[in-house]
Amino acid sequence: MNNLKMNIRQIALITVFLVAATAVMSQNAADTVFATVSMDAPHTHYYQVEMDFNSNGEQNFEVKMPVWTPGYYWILNFAKNVTSLSATDEKGNPLQFLKTDLNTWKIEPGDAKRVKISYDVYAYERSVADPWLDDGRAFIQPTVVFMFSQELIQMPVVLTVNPYKEWSTVTTGLDCLNEKEHIYRAEDFDVLYDSPILAGNMEILSFEVDGVTYTISMENPVEFDHETYISDFKKIVKSATSLMGDTPHSYYAFLIMDQGFGGLEHRNSMAVFSNSNYDVTNRAGYKSWLAFIAQEFFHLYNVKRIRPIELGLFDYCGENLTNMLWVAEGLTVYYEYMVLNRAGLMSQQEVLDAYSKTIATFENANGRKYLTARQASYDTWLNFFNWNNHTDNTTISYYDIGNALGMLLDLKIRHETDGEKSLEDVMRNIYNDFHKNKTAVILMMNFAKFVKILPGVRWRRFFIMLK
Repeated sequence: MNNLKMNIRQIALITVFLVAATAVMSQNAADTVFATVSMDAPHTHYYQVEMDFNSNGEQNFEVKMPVWTPGYYWILNFAKNVTSLSATDEKGNPLQFLKTDLNTWKIEPGDAKRVKISYDVYAYERSVADPWLDDGRAFIQPTVVFMFSQELIQMPVVLTVNPYKEWSTVTTGLDCLNEKEHIYRAEDFDVLYDSPILAGNMEILSFEVDGVTYTISMENPVEFDHETYISDFKKIVKSATSLMGDTPHSYYAFLIMDQGFGGLEHRNSMAVFSNSNYDVTNRAGYKSWLAFIAQEFFHLYNVKRIRPIELGLFDYCGENLTNMLWVAEGLTVYYEYMVLNRAGLMSQQEVLDAYSKTIATFENANGRKYLTARQASYDTWLNFFNWNNHTDNTTISYYDIGNALGMLLDLKIRHETDGEKSLEDVMRNIYNDFHKNKTAVILMMNFAKFVKILPGVRWRRFFIMLK
């Protein structure tokens, strides 16, 4: 009888689960957002965008354009690039709309079941946080190109990319539904916004590590030996994934552009420029370039999986303030050189020289008299990208101080445990406990708790630097 009751309970639970799953799948099918981006005349620098939403019976349906790009902590007001907006129902009948603030449009759907919008986006900024379109390449940073509805932000998105007719390649970290037609799927807008797209006539290289495919999409590649280049990227990947003991992705794309500024990490890809600060034709420049790649790749773990609680889920309409960027960014700098050393791409002395350089930069910064690592992290929205004489005298880089503090943490842990533990153990524990196991405790609180329980009485001096 007990077994019968148990079976009935199991059947009931399975039935409830299946009903719930069916309901969710049906809702997702109805609420899926469809988007199309075209670039028929790249010389005009305008993308043509179409989006199709389920209005869900809303009398006032709002769409918004993000004002910033995660990882690039600066309000850029991307709505400034939008023009020629129009709205229709599923039958093509025009709908009335009104712009209600700098990045919001309110649409009156009436009886419409679907709301369709179309607009153009101007794209002529050479930055990893901005869109670009010309005869040579299309770089789509999705936060700059695609609008969202707050009610549907957690719904799936099916995206069709229509590249310029003379181009042959489209590369992105998004899941591909139809390679020939360039149709992709994101499970929600957070995934879409974290998946840049590079289109053009790129040189495509690829390799595998532990059964995972990695694609390198390069614009105007400099003269280099392809086998060496692939080998070095593979070494970086192996070093980083073995250090953390896990590979958190099933596919990864390196989007490498020529003219432009910066680099930006993403969950399944990175977008970087190769020309700005790196002369890859000499040994020192090439090592600096590999360090840049290692930094963006290690962000897979630190920032994208191990993160301050404020950095996701994101508010795309305002600042996402945190005082922990010295950990999110600075510790990544510390580990980029560790990754290169373990990969055999940088000697111990070269690593120490790199650390010495960042420490000296911090020590020589007048701003260290005014800001702590925490304050510099919090105020980055004000200062980091708005550099002037005032900020030069009163601010510090959380990259530099974070790297130095990461070294101090690592040395302290190694000393107090007689070399049995290191900062790597902290990073792996946080990654496993709070990313993989999805524990609902704030990540950086656990980080601080781990550090404070270590033996020793000199922690107070160290933490004064953080206050």
